Amino acid sequence: MKIQRYTALVVLTIVLTSSVITRMGTIALAQEADNVPLEIDAPIPVYPNEAWEKSPEGMVTVKFDITDKGYVENAYIYNASLPGKFELYALQAIKDHRFEPPDGSPQHTKGVSKNFFFTLDSSPKNPVRVKYPKSAMEQGPEGYVVVRFGVSAWGDVRDQEVVGAEPAGLFEAAALDAASKMKFARHFKPDQKIMHKFTFSLNSEPSKAVVAEFPAAAKDQQLQGHVVVEFDINEDGEVENPEAIYSDASVFEKTAIAAVSEFRFEPNSPNEGVLHKVEFNLNQDYQPLSKVEPEYPKEALLNSIEGYVVVRFDIDETGSVANPKVSTAKPPNLFDESALTAVAQFKYLPKYVDGYPTPVKNRYVRIMYEMAEEDNKSSGRTLDEQPSSAQARYPMHRHSLKPTHRLYIAGNQEDGSVIVEFDVNDRGFVEQPNIFEVQGTRLTEKITQRILDEVGFYRYTSFTINDIPVGVYGVRHRIELRFLEN
Repeated sequence: MKIQRYTALVVLTIVLTSSVITRMGTIALAQEADNVPLEIDAPIPVYPNEAWEKSPEGMVTVKFDITDKGYVENAYIYNASLPGKFELYALQAIKDHRFEPPDGSPQHTKGVSKNFFFTLDSSPKNPVRVKYPKSAMEQGPEGYVVVRFGVSAWGDVRDQEVVGAEPAGLFEAAALDAASKMKFARHFKPDQKIMHKFTFSLNSEPSKAVVAEFPAAAKDQQLQGHVVVEFDINEDGEVENPEAIYSDASVFEKTAIAAVSEFRFEPNSPNEGVLHKVEFNLNQDYQPLSKVEPEYPKEALLNSIEGYVVVRFDIDETGSVANPKVSTAKPPNLFDESALTAVAQFKYLPKYVDGYPTPVKNRYVRIMYEMAEEDNKSSGRTLDEQPSSAQARYPMHRHSLKPTHRLYIAGNQEDGSVIVEFDVNDRGFVEQPNIFEVQGTRLTEKITQRILDEVGFYRYTSFTINDIPVGVYGVRHRIELRFLEN
């Protein structure tokens, strides 16, 4: 399936929220502020499913022209706060916009810009607290539900439906109940659909946590389990009114409440009905929970350099990595920062000895940096070196760089900019990049190749239609060029 080709150019300002909600739209023409085209159809971009789990918020600025019939042409990506995340969805939305001149006379308008805001927070006027279902507390999983709905002329939610849930079958009813209680002050079009993400977690994420003491009576009986504690947070970030609302065994409740009572949170953010799960395990080795894919350094990627880094680190009582240090690296220094950044974000279930979480010293992990045979592009990979555990390799795949809107290049010529045109395949990788337009400078063959090499590594969130990834053709992207003599 192919998406219609996009085109490029731009200069007037529209501010409108995207993906999920429309906060407000204003247009201002640079040349003639009194003759601004009016939006008569302004579809909201889709918030990509791939981003639901982490649900980042971002903005994309698109520039374009408006024909005398009110259609958009020459659209290109001018800037993005989260490069690679939302651009394809913003371009698709602007292509479907329609405008009309304020005085009714046809006109061709050049230089229009529009900011699309992407969020899964619909910003109701009365924030509603979603309730963690008691039926799920026995297992205590984390998850989320994305609900799509319309808003009536009176600001009430209608036609709400679940469009995504992880895990499925646990939290949907609670999310729909919370959505039904939301109210909105803004006016929405009758056919406009809004999305909102409800998060379910039993981790209160304190700035200071205290490990619960394992009760002696539970040790004697070889009991294990967890307790869910509900509490409030005051203005000073202190815990108030802690209460056990679920426990596998009552013997754990007192020490769980005592530990949570010592938690501290950031001040000036009071909250009520906060939940936290306190676990009690007798003996278990540490277990990996999550690992972060290392970024392939740009210098190594563009010069096809491979190598590895062995990192030594400790695991503290909370399962977080502590004291990561490079043990060996080949070549030295090139991949060190990337490897340390990745390892520092690894998360483990801590080791427990006789009911106490116990630090683990001197663990090692090897981070491999190899170029994929497919296209000589690969991400870093990790290879566990612990002899007691199976070696787990990340699958090799094509590596990428985040799209950039400013590029520094060696040279002594005038600064300028280029608009690059390319296709994006169904996996989000750039194909067939070429220079579409040069502004304010000149390009030698070497500089042209340098730009195309960079753009060839760009990676975008895949564009999907009905949950099926598809290619997008003729995407245009502006890059500001800065030339440095040294």
